[in-house]
Formats: sequence, C-alpha cells, structure tokens
Amino acid sequence: MALNFPDSPTLDQIYHDTTSGFAYKWNGAVWQSHNPFNRFSIKKIDDISSSFNGSTQSFALQSQGNSVSISGPELLRVVLGGIVQDAGVDYTANGSSITFTTPPQNGLTFSGVLHGSPVTTETYTDGSITPQKLSAGRPNWNASGDVTVSRDLTVSRDLTVSGDATINSVTVSAGATINGLTYPVSDGSVGEVLLTNGSGSLSFGSVSGYLGSVVDDTTPQLGGNLDLNSKSITGTGSLSITGIVTATDFNTSSDLNLKENIHVIENPLSKVLSISGVTFNWKDGGSESAGVIAQEIEEVLPQLVKNSDDGKTVNYNGLIGLLVEAVKDLTREVEELRGSINK
Repeated sequence: MALNFPDSPTLDQIYHDTTSGFAYKWNGAVWQSHNPFNRFSIKKIDDISSSFNGSTQSFALQSQGNSVSISGPELLRVVLGGIVQDAGVDYTANGSSITFTTPPQNGLTFSGVLHGSPVTTETYTDGSITPQKLSAGRPNWNASGDVTVSRDLTVSRDLTVSGDATINSVTVSAGATINGLTYPVSDGSVGEVLLTNGSGSLSFGSVSGYLGSVVDDTTPQLGGNLDLNSKSITGTGSLSITGIVTATDFNTSSDLNLKENIHVIENPLSKVLSISGVTFNWKDGGSESAGVIAQEIEEVLPQLVKNSDDGKTVNYNGLIGLLVEAVKDLTREVEELRGSINK
C-alpha cells in the first residue's frame, strides 16, 4: 500500500492516511507510526482522611472538589497509612465512592490516584480546525475570538464571558445568579412582583400597600396609601388630582431672586369689581364649593388661567396679589375721605 506523505514536512507534523486510518508523525528524519491516544487521564483524589473515625467504611470521592466516576476498583490506586491497598481485597470502588473492608482509624493518612480512559495528546496546527470541519449546528468563530452559536447551548458548569453576550432567550433549569442576585426557580402568581430580601435573594411576593402596577407605562396605580417616610416628591410637571388635597401648609415659590419684569397690578379695584365670588356645586359628584369663575379671571388677569384636558384652571395664589393691591387702593380712598371730612 503506497502512502502519499506530504512534501517538506515540519517537525512533529501529523499525517493521517484516510484509507488505512493510521497516523504518522515526522521526527525530523523519517515518518513514524503515531497513536494520538497514548496517554491516560490521571486524577488525584481529594484527601478524605479527616472523615476517618474507625466505624465508617464508605466515603464519597472527589477530585479538585468534583465528583469522579469509577468504573472498577482496579483503576483506583489507594495508599492508607503509607501502605498500598489491594483493590478488591482491602477496598472496592464503584461510581463515585469507595468502601473499605476495614473501617479506617482516625489519624491514618490517605492518598489516591484514579486512572481514567485514554485521552488524545495530539497537537493540531494553528488554524487547521475551522467551523466547517465540525458537525452540523457547529459554533462559528473568527480571528478576533468572537464565537457564534446558532443553536441551543447547554452548559452544565460555570460559563464566563469576558465580553458582550447577545442572547435571544435564556432557559435556566435551576436558580440563576446574575451580578450577585439569585433569581427564583419558578414563576410567581398573578399580580406578584420580584422582591429582594436585601441580601441578594429575589422571590415573588405581594405588593399590597406599595406601587402596584403601571398602566401603559405612564400611570402608576397605588394598591394602598403612599407613605413618603419623611421624604419628598420632587419633579418638573403638573399634578392633577380629582378630590381633596389636605396639607398643613402650601408653600409657593415667591423669592424675588426668581422673578423678573416685576410690575404693580394696575387698577386692582376695578379688576376685583369685575370678578364674582360665587358658591356652586361640582357637576362631577355634586359636592358644594365656593370660589371664582375662570372665564372672569381670564378677562382681567389671563396669566392666572391655564387650559387643561378637564377645562380651565385658576391660580388662586395669584389672586392674593390682586386683593392686596385692591385693599391698598381702598385704604387710600378711605384716608382721602377722612381728610376731606376733617377739613
């Protein structure tokens, strides 16, 4: 059988003959038969001597904190108290545990080595493995190190991504921990939201007495009273309430440093005389009230009237300035009358 070896091979280059299935390795002078599966996987068993008590016979075995799989005791070499133990006589091993014929006494030392299945030690040339040489559903990557998986990706241990990760959907069979937050393993009931215990654990729970829902992402609805807990509500915009607002004080910004184009209200008395103070009933609900008519205020001080979806509104604080100046006009008229009477 003629073999078509590559011309000008490099040291340790591997050649696979697809017809025979054999592999050959160039040693710098000749091609030699090469078996890539020429080494065994060897695992050092974690020390279990701290569990020896003179009565326990069976122990779980791990390597670097991970469970091991033992297909037979002959693959496990055990040294107990400096003495090599006889597999099948001094101990048996199967699965991930070992059982001693005689329970080890406290203070005995332990060491163990597990011989596993042969693994390949073949080194492939850089760039020789491409996505196209893998099976269907293979991952794809480029020279920059970007990896794309177009099908499902199952990870049984930790997955660390140092760059960006774009994922259409994620399914986690157990609780997921992301940025220190542990998420619940099952869905909550209707109306429940994610709540934190303050220590990184999230769970579904009721939100009674808190901000319960948001309608169209713009209108929050309360499930109970809103307790500010000695805090404040701040913001820029309007506050519209249908009902009664009760407070100890209502303070309106009036600092001179916040104002410009300041002018004394002209003809305040005539403006007051053109405004009616009325009592009335609200059409919505029929409750009784008293006040002024926005359209009349708009005729004399239009800057105090605004239009809203529910009609016109009046800045009642602005009427105070009008009344102050009207009282001052009346006071001057009274003083003038007193002066004319006393003459």
